Amino acid sequence: MNRVLKFFGAILLGMFGAALFELVVLPIVGSTALVARFPLLGRLTSRTTVVNQTRRVTITEETALAEGLNRLRPVLVAIEARRDGEVLGQGSGFIATADGLLITSAALLSPGAELTVFYREQSWSAQVVDVDGARSLALLRVPAANLPVVELRRFGELALGERVFLAGVERRAGASTVFVSDGIISRLRDDGFMVSVRIGREPAVGSVVATLEGAVAAVVESASDGELALVDTRAVTDLLAKR
Repeated sequence: MNRVLKFFGAILLGMFGAALFELVVLPIVGSTALVARFPLLGRLTSRTTVVNQTRRVTITEETALAEGLNRLRPVLVAIEARRDGEVLGQGSGFIATADGLLITSAALLSPGAELTVFYREQSWSAQVVDVDGARSLALLRVPAANLPVVELRRFGELALGERVFLAGVERRAGASTVFVSDGIISRLRDDGFMVSVRIGREPAVGSVVATLEGAVAAVVESASDGELALVDTRAVTDLLAKR
C-alpha cells in the first residue's frame, strides 16, 4: 500500500514540477542571456511567446475597432424620408461640419419627400443644400450648431488589406440603434475601392466605411446582394468645397 501511495505521489509531484517549470522558469530563462548559449532553451520558450503574441494581436484589433467606433459614433445620424406620412426610405449619414451640414447618399432623396434627421434624443427637419448626382452624394443642413465633427481619410492614404468597419444608425420602433460590421479593403483602384464586410438587414444606404482610427473613408451609396457601392471622400471634399 505504501508503495502505491509513493508511486502516485511521485507522479503528482512530477506533474506539479513540470507545470511550475513551464509557467515560471521558462519565461524567466527565455528573457536572459542563457538563450543565446543554449538554443534549445530558445526553442522551448518561443512556443509560449508566439501564443502570447497572437493573443495580443487579437486583443489589439478588437480594442482598435471599439475605439474607432467610439470616435465615429458621435457624428452618426439616422435619416428618414417621408411623403404624406408614408416612409419612403431610411438610412444614415454623418455630421460634416459643426454648423449643421450633413453628408448622406442621394439615394435617400425623393421628389416631394420631407427629410427628418434623428440624432441622439433630437430630431430635425433637413434641407437639401446640394446634390452630386454623378456620384450619388447629398449635402443636407439641419438647424443645429456646435456639433461634433469627424476626420476624413484621404483616398490616397488607404491601403489594400487595411482593416475598416461599416457603421450606421438604424431607426426602428421610434428608437435609433448604431450597427457595425468589421471588414477589410479587398480591392483598391484609382476610381475607388471595395470592402469585404458582412451586411445584415440594417438600412446600409448613407452609412459610412471608416478606418480603425474612426476616420470616414467612404459613404455607402447603395447595398444589394451583399455588395456595397461606395463613394470615397474625394467626392465628399468636393461637395463641401462648393457650399
